[in-house]
Amino acid sequence: MSISSIGPVGRTPSAESRVRVVVIADPLADREKLSAIIGASPRFLLVGSYSIANPGWVESVDNIDIVVGYAMDDDAFDAFHDVVRQAAHIPSLVVVLNPEQLSGQSGGGAIDAIAEIAELSEPEVLHSLTEVSAAHRVGGIPLSDARAEDRNKLDQLTNREREILILTAEGLSIKEIALRINRSYGTIASHRNALMDKVRIHDKVGLARFAIRNGLIDP
Repeated sequence: MSISSIGPVGRTPSAESRVRVVVIADPLADREKLSAIIGASPRFLLVGSYSIANPGWVESVDNIDIVVGYAMDDDAFDAFHDVVRQAAHIPSLVVVLNPEQLSGQSGGGAIDAIAEIAELSEPEVLHSLTEVSAAHRVGGIPLSDARAEDRNKLDQLTNREREILILTAEGLSIKEIALRINRSYGTIASHRNALMDKVRIHDKVGLARFAIRNGLIDP
């Protein structure tokens, strides 16, 4: 499906808030060209580039925002789809850029969007990625701005609150954290309530997702 225009996405993010992208494409020449286009953009940060034929790439990436597949025939698309569907730590947005229509495929399931591009050029690639990242939301915030928003939240936390965030995200209860760092139950509960208010997330699953997204714990 083609992506419809959704308008401007706002200011260019700072280095800390650039949208982190991994590229999955073949042949090598196309993978290198696509990687160079994304890597040169001030909005996106290239964190990896892999062959479609190597499903092991999924174990090599974390703390990323977008997986970009390129120029897939139907067989390659199916293989790519199966890998990302089974990977719990794949990020919030998976998009395929294709120069031609994939027969009978849509952006359902593990694939969030399929963007038909006329050619592998900087304007085509960046326009498509900017649109899908602006349209996608993380906690109600455009993906393009989610990195900056998360950074602002983390900057508000004290060292103790950040420590408790990590331990909570790893699955420890308040009682277990209190025993781990030798503090009272009430003190830990107070710190956790404070950090939840600061990051505006009030459940353990949400805290775990936040911690993974920001590289505080492994997926």
